[in-house]
Amino acid sequence: MNSDERKARLAELARLPADADACEDIRRVFLPLPRHGLALRPENFIIRGDRGAGKTALFKFLDRTRDDPVLLAHLFPNSRIEDVAWVDGFSASPKHPEPANLEHAAPSDERAMRVFWSAHLACRLIEDGRGEAGELAELHASWRAARSDVAGWLSRAEAMIPTLTQWLDRLDGGLASPLCVTYDHLDKIAVYEPALRQRYVGGLLALWGSLGIRYRWLRPKIFLREDIFQTSLGSFSDASKLRSRSVSLDWDKEGLFQVLIRHAASLHEGLREWIERGTRGVPLRDDPALGPMPPPLPETGPVSQQKFVEHLAGPLMGEGAKKGYTYRWIPNRLQDANVRVVPRSLLNLISYAADHALHTGARATHERLLTPADLVAGLRNTSLNRVNELEEEYKFVSRLHHLKGRTVLMDRRAVEKALSRPLDGPDGLGTDGEKVVDELVRIGVLSVRPRDQIDVPDIYRYGFEIKRKGGVAHPV
Repeated sequence: MNSDERKARLAELARLPADADACEDIRRVFLPLPRHGLALRPENFIIRGDRGAGKTALFKFLDRTRDDPVLLAHLFPNSRIEDVAWVDGFSASPKHPEPANLEHAAPSDERAMRVFWSAHLACRLIEDGRGEAGELAELHASWRAARSDVAGWLSRAEAMIPTLTQWLDRLDGGLASPLCVTYDHLDKIAVYEPALRQRYVGGLLALWGSLGIRYRWLRPKIFLREDIFQTSLGSFSDASKLRSRSVSLDWDKEGLFQVLIRHAASLHEGLREWIERGTRGVPLRDDPALGPMPPPLPETGPVSQQKFVEHLAGPLMGEGAKKGYTYRWIPNRLQDANVRVVPRSLLNLISYAADHALHTGARATHERLLTPADLVAGLRNTSLNRVNELEEEYKFVSRLHHLKGRTVLMDRRAVEKALSRPLDGPDGLGTDGEKVVDELVRIGVLSVRPRDQIDVPDIYRYGFEIKRKGGVAHPV
């Protein structure tokens, strides 16, 4: 590979979108997996996952293909969705009230919250042409104003509870096949008021917990961040029963590397040609509807994770096997303390590494695009990105900046003392350092090693500028 070609391929890698919201056409990059098919089965109505796990990608894919049930049945043959119609029940779309308006006019109690979601459901179904407005015409007419006047619209809905229930009953009774209502971006509601967000989410789950028993054809698919789901389990009676009706979007190493290949090959013809090139290349197949698709990718073998990563960045992260095999180093550095990796982190890592290579002279050799130094530089920026995401979700995580410059492993008591002080104002955990450490362990930011030693996974350690003895040297 000559220098110009390598730079062209690196420029394409550097532009890989890591966020589903950045994809103009989700069909070009979406990777259908058996886990998605399980999530789409009718008995499962909650789809859980950490931030970056692909919930919104699946949501957008369903929205993009909702008028093509044959394609969905082809991709997910065991999910029984060939006759399903889809409606956007809640998302970041202008079809719905602004999250700020929901915060300012939050229903006062659990009953009012269920009324809100019932009326919201009915108005979305009417807007989407799934039912005649009838006796809800006035309520529906005020729905556009509800984008800015949620309280006024809700007061009308509360006065129409029996009518609202009867309307939904008739709609379900008149259906001949499933109508699935999807909910996403619920984490955008009350970002800085977790208790209020929990009330909204708890109200939605409580509503569908009862409607799921009442109705035959009307069904939900609720996309929830894992932590919000876990918190909501204690918000209403029988909430624990929802766990059996939920599916977690967990990713194994095979799926992670497959989604990287899928993005690269589908978005850039030059990268596709490079992926399939040579003895370490990965042969792709063309799906008539979705385009290039990766084959099964076991850990080792002629066509495998190992061979693909060697093709990308070489076999070792430095001189000598003690530095680690590259195909293992990548997922190991991206996993949190609960051994979970999300696709967004891998896509960010490769994109940032390619950008570093472009700015430092593209030093890879043979057919490779990246060097170990590029990957380490990419990890630093990937970690910063992940830390920023985490701090948006949990204010108390910012306390880890108190550990800047220290070296793991660290004594637990010393960590508790350092983290007992909020960084910038109250964050809900007071001055109890032990409680802070317990919470950070729970969400996978810290792990407890033997002899009460605290470790920080690399996916967070770089972003907080915490050191570790040994490892691959940082690039200059």
